[in-house]
This record gives sequence, structure tokens and C-alpha cells, in this order.
Amino acid sequence: MAKRQAAGAGAAAGRRDDAVSYASGTAVPVERSKAEIERALARYGCSEFGTGWAKHNGMDFAHVTFKHGNTSIMLGLPMPPAADFMYDARGRERGQATAEEFYAAEKRRRWRALLLVIKAKLEAVSSGISTLEREFLSDVVLPNGQTLGAWAVPMLGEIQSGRLALPAHTEAT
Repeated sequence: MAKRQAAGAGAAAGRRDDAVSYASGTAVPVERSKAEIERALARYGCSEFGTGWAKHNGMDFAHVTFKHGNTSIMLGLPMPPAADFMYDARGRERGQATAEEFYAAEKRRRWRALLLVIKAKLEAVSSGISTLEREFLSDVVLPNGQTLGAWAVPMLGEIQSGRLALPAHTEAT
């Protein structure tokens, strides 16, 4: 049987395998991170908090939804495939229990990172450094249930190439 080359969770997440990640090694359970996110959102005046799971283009995503005023926001949290944890950095196969431990650790780490992002964005808004629209523009939920980012990102190539014309620029952002 040929050995599969290990990508590692870092490579799967788009970062170098040797890079130190925020909250690496955290033992904080996912449920506690979710509760902390809910408390942070409430502290900054958000309502209608919820979490869930979905599959998009074959990839698992956790998501956090909430409202700020009349604006509905949904933050997606991509989860790597569990298969990414079946091999160590040297390409050696891990046992099932060990792979599951590494996968659970990565889920805990990602929820802690999401908590950090949410707190930072809401504090920037609260402190007048930024606006809610600037911080969460891509995550605003449109009437059809799609996020603004999911709707707009596929058009970026068209816009950048000039094939899709935009209205004239009228004010500084």
C-alpha cells in the first residue's frame, strides 16, 4: 500500500504546517466557545443567536447567526475533512482514536479563533474604529438566505477584469 503524503491540518487550512496557530492546544470545549460567543454578541447588543452545521461544495461548515438591529449576519466556520487527520506530518498513518483526537482539537481551536474574530470586530464597531457594515459586509444575509459574500465573491474576477461594469465611484470609503 502506497503511503499518502501528509498535508496536515495546517496545509488544509491554507497555512504553513510549521506556523503556530492561535489557540493551538486549547482544551476549551466547543460548547463553551459557543456560549462565550453568545455572551459577547449579547454584550454588544446582538440578538437571535444561533449555531448550526451545513455542507457547501462538499465541505463542512459550522455557522453562527445573529442579528444586530435589523441586519442578519451569518459567519461561516469551515471545518477540515476528518480524513486530513489520518496521517501525521511525516505521512505515517495514525490510529482512528488518535486521528479523532487531532480532529477534535482542530475544531476546538477554530471555535476559539472565531470567538476572537467576533470580539475584535464588535469591539472595533463599539469603539467607533469601524462600522458594522465594514466588519460584517460579506456575512450579511440577503433576503434569499445567501450571504452577500457568497453572492458577490464569484463576480470579483469579472469586476477586476472590467467585464462587469460598476457604477461610478461617488464617495470615499
